[in-house]
Amino acid sequence: MPSQMSEVTIEHLKHTLLRVKAGNEFSPQSQAMALLLLAELANVNFDLVLGQDITLAMETFQLLRERVNYLEVEKKSVRNDDLALTFMEATNKFRDNFERHLTDESQK
Repeated sequence: MPSQMSEVTIEHLKHTLLRVKAGNEFSPQSQAMALLLLAELANVNFDLVLGQDITLAMETFQLLRERVNYLEVEKKSVRNDDLALTFMEATNKFRDNFERHLTDESQK
């Protein structure tokens, strides 16, 4: 995503993605992709998208755990499950964003 994206655009994208994440009319894959895109958007503007709120990251990690548990019960591979892989990628991106932000803050 371009770093020149305006704050208004970022805010609009954030709210749209949050609606997708929370909307029952969207598929689980669309909701997982919304979380991944929110993590990507936080890479553009951490403070505007996440600030000090770790809720999205925690929700994403919880969804990943639930999906992995489901796959274990069903005796299916996590590596072959697009939903689990999307949650995993989003979780990793959220982690990377928080680590980068904490490093940036500690250097100020």
